[in-house]
Amino acid sequence: CERCRRTYAEQSALLVRGGWYAREVRRCAIDHWQHVGTSLRRTAEVARSWLGHQERWLLWRPLDPPPSEATRCRLSASTVQRWLDRAGQVAQQSVAGQLDGVPTSGQVGTDGLWARLRGGTKRVVLLLADHVSGVLWPPVVVEGEEADAAWERLFARARQAGLDLDALRGVASDGARGLLGSLQRGLDWVAARGARVVLARLSAEAEPWTRPWLVRAAGAGGPGLGHPSHLHSSPTEV
Repeated sequence: CERCRRTYAEQSALLVRGGWYAREVRRCAIDHWQHVGTSLRRTAEVARSWLGHQERWLLWRPLDPPPSEATRCRLSASTVQRWLDRAGQVAQQSVAGQLDGVPTSGQVGTDGLWARLRGGTKRVVLLLADHVSGVLWPPVVVEGEEADAAWERLFARARQAGLDLDALRGVASDGARGLLGSLQRGLDWVAARGARVVLARLSAEAEPWTRPWLVRAAGAGGPGLGHPSHLHSSPTEV
């Protein structure tokens, strides 16, 4: 023990050898960060409040006495960051065969989420989802979504997890150049569908005065998604 300098046995499965915090504390912090969608700093602050009955706890229970200096929790955001890194490493090791045997509808959607990391670094999280079942295939983190190789990594990761690429028939996206290029190079039997398909369906059902706006919006939708004149066709023809 750090305080009494005596040895002890970690028999409980909830204890982490050599760690200050038990497993339920780590799971609580990671779950709070993921579920609430807040910052690491705020996650650590809320966890400290719960564990040490301090900080925000005293706002919830203003009549409680503040904790002593010896019993205060000192969980930091950098510690939560390390827990997330380790959880990500374990998850990455389990990708192979993770979703073996899970059926696919052959119709998937994909998109990229831009994230700003420490130091101002920007990365994109690419994700593939089944339209029918909602299954999310393991994502990848890349520098940008314009390169073919970035999307090839995404499909390779999904195949590693158990997705049968030969069963794919359609991919819906916003028409990123890299995605279209990767489909043409390695998955040429898969049809690409994008924002203009959605706009076409809206145009067919919209009021007449809104259709010119939809046509202009489709014209700015990017390459590979069809010509804006498609908006004047029926949804079944797109």
